[in-house]
Amino acid sequence: MSQHVAFYQVLTDLNIELKQPQGDLDTELTFTPPTNAATDNPAILSFMVGFINANSLKFRIKLNGNAVVALNPENGTRRSSFCQEIVGAIKPGVSNKLKCFIESGTGTVGFSDMVIWYQRNV
Repeated sequence: MSQHVAFYQVLTDLNIELKQPQGDLDTELTFTPPTNAATDNPAILSFMVGFINANSLKFRIKLNGNAVVALNPENGTRRSSFCQEIVGAIKPGVSNKLKCFIESGTGTVGFSDMVIWYQRNV
């Protein structure tokens, strides 16, 4: 019987800004968990996020094509806040893709300090 230990990977320490209109609408981050990453428990995504001049802005994050985060801030400006979301299983030993994008609306979303937490079999 294997045991699990907690593990994490820093996806970005930089502040990434997405803007609509006239800016980047999406960004993609990739990470490759080790082959002994556990798939029987969901992973956790944590990050800082803030919105500026949001007008019906819809910010989304997909992990390997599956929707995992949907943020719809109230119109206006929102100070940075911490977000944490259970995102389901990751794929061990292969490149996993995390797509962050503005689905609709206008304004700016900034996010940083993005970390994926998961378990490993030992």
